[in-house]
Amino acid sequence: MITIDRETHSDIVVGRVIGEFEVEDAMQAARRIWELTSGPRRRILWDLRQSEFSFQADEVRNLAESVRREAPPGDLRTAFLVSRDLHFGLVRMFEMMRETEVSQTGTFRDLEQALAWLRES
Repeated sequence: MITIDRETHSDIVVGRVIGEFEVEDAMQAARRIWELTSGPRRRILWDLRQSEFSFQADEVRNLAESVRREAPPGDLRTAFLVSRDLHFGLVRMFEMMRETEVSQTGTFRDLEQALAWLRES
């Protein structure tokens, strides 16, 4: 299950994943989040601490390429919050393939650190 909402008193959009998380789910949820954000500055937090990844390494690469093609232009910063070592590694691999000059990604285990990073200019 994926829920999407805004962080209280903030411009940060939060996607929370509970249970199984597949590649197609990720792309559909990303599209929904991009629709909810507007303007030149977008801040997104993916809370994946309660998720079960169904990704293989090659699917992570394909996902990064799809996101790179479809992501809206502008200042986009996305934080991924994880709790498991395997998830941390897969998200870091995605992060390395995805990041561009205007689109930054970060992988975190601590919610406050992720939010602080998203709030930076």
